[in-house]
Amino acid sequence: MDAVVTTAQQPTLWESLREAVRGSHQDYTAGSLNRAILLLAIPMVLEMVLESLFAVVDVFWVARLGSNAVATVGLTESMLTLVFAVAMGLGMSTTAMVARRIGEKDREGAAVASVQAIGLGIVVSAMMGLPCLFLARTLLRLMGASQEIVLAGSGYTRIALGCSGVVVLLTLNNAVFRGAGDAVIAMRVLWVSNLINLFLDPCLIFGLGPFPRLGVTGAAAATLTGRSIGLVYQFFQLLSTYGFCSATYASTWASCFACLGCPSPVSYSSPLHIPVGSRWSVSSVSSGAPPSRDTRSPFASSSSLFCPRGA
Repeated sequence: MDAVVTTAQQPTLWESLREAVRGSHQDYTAGSLNRAILLLAIPMVLEMVLESLFAVVDVFWVARLGSNAVATVGLTESMLTLVFAVAMGLGMSTTAMVARRIGEKDREGAAVASVQAIGLGIVVSAMMGLPCLFLARTLLRLMGASQEIVLAGSGYTRIALGCSGVVVLLTLNNAVFRGAGDAVIAMRVLWVSNLINLFLDPCLIFGLGPFPRLGVTGAAAATLTGRSIGLVYQFFQLLSTYGFCSATYASTWASCFACLGCPSPVSYSSPLHIPVGSRWSVSSVSSGAPPSRDTRSPFASSSSLFCPRGA
């Protein structure tokens, strides 16, 4: 009789699919593993689809401006792939660190990992974005663009690559949400960003209504605006849903992100997607030594960190 009752209480596949899109707060370390994978995987897949939609929408609208505009978007998106490689590599390590601490019920440790990832993302963004603000034309020439493409598309490249820090922070914040088991918020962020981009793209490209006619540069401005508003929405969710708490900012976490995050961009950008970053974990497990919980530096300082309410 108990077995029958337990089976009857199991949600159906359709109910699980609806819950995966709608979102819910639950402990993924307990219950069915298959259902936990389903609830986390569906929002992640939709998130990646929505991320790819930015370039598709840009090409759809700028194609009406001619082949040079399409070539500008194609060349710039090719270079932007390297930014995504770095962002995804840092995001993988962020998800791993946050998920580990959440699984250990160590919300303070998860907060430390989150704010370290965001701080590291800001530094990396500045290192990548600032040179691109001044070298947009040079980068297009190195990619084999003609003089006409350089003159028409340097504004698009300057905005897309120079402000690529928004892409990095957007990816890192979504990695924090995924690590905390809230992949639906990461998906909703890109819903908001894409809807704004869909609206602003034709307006800024063709100068509809009160908007200026910016041509292909308008596509980059629309995408940047959509992603920036999505970034603001992320921080709003971190503040309103997760709140603030006091925690210790440990400087030794930077070495952990370097070990996990640096190999990951190489893996992500390679055709084979070989998980080279997994060697760190394999060697740690094979050594037989348990991971140390005391990773705090004697030079640690206090900071305000994101932490779920009720911690």
